[in-house]
Amino acid sequence: MGIVAVYLMANFLIYVNYADIYLLDDPLSVVDVHVGKHIFEACIMYALKDKTRLLVTHHLQYLPFADQVLIMRQGEISERGSYAV
Repeated sequence: MGIVAVYLMANFLIYVNYADIYLLDDPLSVVDVHVGKHIFEACIMYALKDKTRLLVTHHLQYLPFADQVLIMRQGEISERGSYAV
């Protein structure tokens, strides 16, 4: 894991107890697949498990973990629902 990713993850974990709602604007796009998987599992799924999380992402592999999926087109919600295989 790169030093920047470690720094960002450490800062993220410091502030976990300060809010009930977390808006995550594509945080996994700046790291490689392996680091992104680790951040998703350790931070988003585990450290924030009791928090409300809104994750904006282009990474479709994380959709099965979502309670609700919103598809945006031209700044508006075009589809809404749960992930179905």
